[in-house]
Amino acid sequence: MERRELVSTGMYTQKQADLNMEQCAEFMVRMIQKYGAEILEELDGRIPAAGMKQGAAVKDAAAAPTQEEFNALLKSLRDAGIIAK
Repeated sequence: MERRELVSTGMYTQKQADLNMEQCAEFMVRMIQKYGAEILEELDGRIPAAGMKQGAAVKDAAAAPTQEEFNALLKSLRDAGIIAK
């Protein structure tokens, strides 16, 4: 794999460019530590996991589920890609 220069403008030395990248990474870490939990809490439950689609709504069973209710649940899970078809 060929080595590429991070900065080719001549404005910074490689050492300065590395230092700038390190400072940027440290800043990002501080922001994630400061706001990460708050953002995750806000997002929790609002959106499905990445790459997942929501299945069709299935009514709650009034008593012991019937075969029809159970099959509706299975169909919803299959259509959403949660279980194999």
